[in-house]
Amino acid sequence: MGYETTLIFVSNGYKPKFKGYCGVEATLKMGKIAYDALGELIQKTRIPEAFREEMKKLVEDKRAGHAKMFNSEGNYNAEYSVMPEEKRRKIYHRLIGKIAKQLDAKIPYIYYDDMNDGSYTDAYGDFLMLVTLAELKKAVELDRAKMTLEGGGYRRFDMALKLIETFEHDFGSEEVRVVMWGH
Repeated sequence: MGYETTLIFVSNGYKPKFKGYCGVEATLKMGKIAYDALGELIQKTRIPEAFREEMKKLVEDKRAGHAKMFNSEGNYNAEYSVMPEEKRRKIYHRLIGKIAKQLDAKIPYIYYDDMNDGSYTDAYGDFLMLVTLAELKKAVELDRAKMTLEGGGYRRFDMALKLIETFEHDFGSEEVRVVMWGH
């Protein structure tokens, strides 16, 4: 199963778990790489089916609340723009805040394809798959070695390895993870 994949390098400060908001540090479009070791890594990092259904419902509810309150530019819809701030906060908390808090405790999100509402899923609707730099490095090295043995190569593997090395060196003790974004 190969599909277009973008590597999105994310950090979340020094928080111990990658839940809730994760800031995008860099991206690298990899093309169709979801074969062999990288494909196995993607499969391994998918969230379990039962948990996926629970999260899917929460994400749908949050998006519906967001769409009700905000327009596509991120501004309040007409009904809410004229409302007193205190009332608007209460409605926001009821429609979005409680759900967002539940989601943030369980799964990560980034601002990538929709800058007005966080992305919990990639373009295929799969929940964000976070891997460590070490896991990604190992898979890229394995796939690069296999391609080399088969008489080919893929320069984006080299770029990915350089980017991984940069993060390992420059971010020190701040952990960086990678979202394997399918599109």
